[in-house]
Amino acid sequence: MRKCYLAFVLLLISQFSFASLPYFPLSFPRDEGAHYKNVPYAFNQLIEWWYLNGRLKTDEGRNLTYDIALFNAAAMGGMITQPMLHIQLADLDRKQTYGVANNYPYNTGKLATDKLDIVIEDDYSLKKTTINGREVYILKAQSQNENTFLKLDLTLEPVARPFLINQNGLMPMPNDTNSYYYSIAHFNTTGTVTINNATYQIRMQKGDSWMDHQWGDFNVQKNGWEWFSIRLENGLVANVFLNIEYKNHMVVSGLANIILPSGEMRFIPYKDFSVTRDDYWFDPKLSIAFPMTFTFDFPKLGLKIRNAAVFPEQELHGYWEGYCKVEAVYNKQDVSGFSYTELVYDNPSANKPGRHLVG
Repeated sequence: MRKCYLAFVLLLISQFSFASLPYFPLSFPRDEGAHYKNVPYAFNQLIEWWYLNGRLKTDEGRNLTYDIALFNAAAMGGMITQPMLHIQLADLDRKQTYGVANNYPYNTGKLATDKLDIVIEDDYSLKKTTINGREVYILKAQSQNENTFLKLDLTLEPVARPFLINQNGLMPMPNDTNSYYYSIAHFNTTGTVTINNATYQIRMQKGDSWMDHQWGDFNVQKNGWEWFSIRLENGLVANVFLNIEYKNHMVVSGLANIILPSGEMRFIPYKDFSVTRDDYWFDPKLSIAFPMTFTFDFPKLGLKIRNAAVFPEQELHGYWEGYCKVEAVYNKQDVSGFSYTELVYDNPSANKPGRHLVG
């Protein structure tokens, strides 16, 4: 979910109401594709995105991270669509972040509804295919602004199965709405990354990427979120999602979706874990104080996670999105890892340094 996207989406769908979609079991490869048409349910408006993040090491030893989001908003039952592309890349060694974005005219691009095959002009494509007997995802994304040109050409080989959020792939959202949602937590990643006039190879050491695919007829006018894609070295994976009401800046719901090292899946509602926020960084552009450290405690799992930004200046699209270092204790054993974290807070006056969200 992306705050900068909200105004764009709200303009398109402001005249429509919101509702919960009926449940239909997810089926692949169909549900890897787009959902603006050819679905077994009716809708007035629908928001959908394909989102990837990851960490990469160039052949020269440079440590990079990236996140790419392709959004598609649909209105009038899918008769009108409008895509938007966000690309962000961080140089961890230099503590420098680059970001570009592009809005497109209505009904731009080709988005298949029977499989994952998306093309948006010459700027973006994501498709699933087979190379030498191996299932891979091919991602190409580029955009530029006045001072920055970014291009990523990546091959992603999944080494994890799709993880259905909330066990069945349909997650409750505020205001009696819901969202279809699945994640793929690990991809071996190779390819090239271009920053302005320099291109870097990702060949000698494979990167590690994550993909989210989410769609639904839910209300983004009243609620923000905190989201974490956590990967630990012992194999534990966590997708933690907290919905926040803009008006009162309260956590109104949340869900931790966890795959334990054993492979067991656990789905834990917000009432059964705690979150502490610390080390606030004041963003001078947005006039918002973002917490840079989160501590999660899951007492029933014997799991405690500390999630801390590697550096604060990773906000370029109107929300905070960045790479974080993770230190955890699981079954009394220390374990390290990393995450991507996304923070969308709408009301700057409710985010003063030192003020914590109330759950």
